[in-house]
Amino acid sequence: MKQKYSQVFAILVAIIISSGCAGPKSTPQSAGTGWSDPSRSENKYYYYTAAQFQKQNDNIDNAIFYLKMAIQNDPESTFLKKELVFIYLQQNNYEEALVFIDKLLAKNPDDIEALILKGNIRMYLNQKDEAKTVYEKILELDPKRKNVYLFLGSIYLDEEENQKALEVYRKLISHFPDSYTGYFFLGKAHERLKQYRDAEREFKKALDIEPMLVEPRYELLSIYKNEQLREDEPAATTIRKGKPHKYPNKEKITKLYHEILELYPNDIRANMELALFYHTTGDRKKAQKIFDRLADNSKTEPDIAGKIIFLFIDHKKYDDALIILNGMLKKIPDDSDINHLAGAAYDGIKDTDKALFHFKKVKDDSKFFENATIYLAYIYKNQDQPDRATEILEKAIRKMPDNPEFYFYLGYFHEDSRMYQQAESVLKKGLEITPDNPRLHFRLGVVYDKWGKKDLSIEEMKKVIGIDPQDAHALNYLGYTYLDMNMNLSEAEQLIQRAMEIEPADGYITDSLGWLYYKKGEFKEALAMLEKAISLVPDDPIILEHIGDVHMKINNREKALEFYQRALLKKEKDKESLLEKINKLSQGNE
Repeated sequence: MKQKYSQVFAILVAIIISSGCAGPKSTPQSAGTGWSDPSRSENKYYYYTAAQFQKQNDNIDNAIFYLKMAIQNDPESTFLKKELVFIYLQQNNYEEALVFIDKLLAKNPDDIEALILKGNIRMYLNQKDEAKTVYEKILELDPKRKNVYLFLGSIYLDEEENQKALEVYRKLISHFPDSYTGYFFLGKAHERLKQYRDAEREFKKALDIEPMLVEPRYELLSIYKNEQLREDEPAATTIRKGKPHKYPNKEKITKLYHEILELYPNDIRANMELALFYHTTGDRKKAQKIFDRLADNSKTEPDIAGKIIFLFIDHKKYDDALIILNGMLKKIPDDSDINHLAGAAYDGIKDTDKALFHFKKVKDDSKFFENATIYLAYIYKNQDQPDRATEILEKAIRKMPDNPEFYFYLGYFHEDSRMYQQAESVLKKGLEITPDNPRLHFRLGVVYDKWGKKDLSIEEMKKVIGIDPQDAHALNYLGYTYLDMNMNLSEAEQLIQRAMEIEPADGYITDSLGWLYYKKGEFKEALAMLEKAISLVPDDPIILEHIGDVHMKINNREKALEFYQRALLKKEKDKESLLEKINKLSQGNE
């Protein structure tokens, strides 16, 4: 799985790429016509020209071949090596790019452009320590590299080395006193260190240099609001109780929101937050005026619903979301999109009655109808009303017979109720509509597995892998099935290892690898891997039982009993074999 890098770094990389790290646009004089015949010329210009022609025609592999031939003719050329590096970067082939960058640096260790590329690639590969070393060297060689300060500072902020980030941004400002970006991130570092007055000062400096900026204003708003919260009563609790807040910085906060809205009247975030601020401080009429405006605009601006999800629901700020949503629903009580979001927020605070009320108001022409239907079905299922849950999905299928997700969840609900024949029938109907749907094939494979039809389960998992060779869960499922059946162990190992390469932090795949070691008799390795798995998926009964099995093999009976008992507490059904193991241990039997 590719490692994620910070959003800040992604923005900064875009800056540096656009600021001129590309090679020259002009090409050397061509060796003449008939360039496609390699026998016509053996010089670097011929091969370079051939490479450019191939690149223009999107024949990247051929371009790489000709550039390598050009480099063979002129192994000292830094220009040709950099050209090859850029092509590798276009392919996201960072490893090969690094090979040639290292060749450049072996010849000239102080090549700034090559060092910048190396540092950026190390960041993309999430090799932050290596990236820091490279960036620090660049700044020793050339302290005037503004973007490198930003890159290096972003790493320290990501790693919460805030004092080091502070030092980097101070150096940036000393060399570039007019850098509003430098002042902004210097403010962020101070804020992380809880040096709020210093942070306030730096954010204001950023605004003095560039008054049109919005982000420093949001940072100032965060400082002015959060520094006044009482530790014994967070904002969300106060809002739910309906008690208005009293902010000493109320005027500053209001002024900042109005500044943003004067610059950008349609800034959805500013409108929502200002309305929420008015509501929490008791200015309900002002708040409702903004809620009404948001309600009117939501018909033509789908971003309003998206912002509510992004700013509040995704961050589990359900109380704040409900203030905004209920405010909007006063103006548009039957709006499907807003009712769906209200249902999700009420579900988040476990108010199922209100969640059901709002989900039921989502019409079938809404983009959220599918999601609302699945939410409804899950609520009824969790309330031990499986018939009501399946009825909702069956009704949705009659309305939208081409929607594969309804078949998927209806099949899953039947499977969970051990109604395997019904689950098979539903999932097969879904596959008639979308024959290459990997989710439906996977679910059908699970149904066959639970039904005891292992051969059919294997067949379905192979179909999933045929459709998507990178489906780590299907690779793992098939590999574990082979282990469980004690067959095709060599292929099982290959499948599980492939799954681990794709999803290295998945606890269930890690468990499979541990169980593979167990089957091979490598108990030390098995225990280490299974302990890693239980750290990723705490208290999973299957993994706990596996750990108990390993302890039994290494004759650690006390530990085995401990893990079997922990597994029993977490296991909801199919406890017979586990109880048998516990009874044997308790009675002193092998």
